[in-house]
Amino acid sequence: MTQRSVPSIVWVIAIILGIVAFLALIFGAFYGFTQIEGLGSLVLLVLGWVVIRSISPRAAKQPARPQQKPESIAVAFGVLMFAFAGFALDQPGNVIYNLPIQWLFCPANTQLTREADVSRPRAGTTVITQDFTCVDADRVTVTPVPIWGAMVVRFVEYLVLGYLLIWLNQLYMRIRAVRAAA
Repeated sequence: MTQRSVPSIVWVIAIILGIVAFLALIFGAFYGFTQIEGLGSLVLLVLGWVVIRSISPRAAKQPARPQQKPESIAVAFGVLMFAFAGFALDQPGNVIYNLPIQWLFCPANTQLTREADVSRPRAGTTVITQDFTCVDADRVTVTPVPIWGAMVVRFVEYLVLGYLLIWLNQLYMRIRAVRAAA
């Protein structure tokens, strides 16, 4: 009995389609993270939860002792990495994440708006910056929000979210332990 091999043209087409899919994923992620409010938030929260669950003692099938706690420096490093990823990737934020920016930087009776400014300083380069501004009821710009202010708020939000995810994971593990004991 002879074995049939896949023709080389099929491999060529499969490789080309793989490259196209990879490039589409890269460009789609670039567009999505900079233009679509909430996409970065959702992706980072899901990835944060998956990472926390994967390194939990029970998730790794390690025997969990009550006194066993992760090293503080490792937790701090992980939360800092999560916060840096949050303020770097989740530039647009979402309605909830942008409220503190509005509270801190917008005067009374104004609303926070966000636009993505696209510039192409040289061929083959695209720079997208988020432009947060405070507008009045007539949509007239009252105050621009400094970019450093939005970045600091986003960084602090993701610090808090990182610790919140850790706390939720601990709560989840306790609930599972109580159910398993019952």
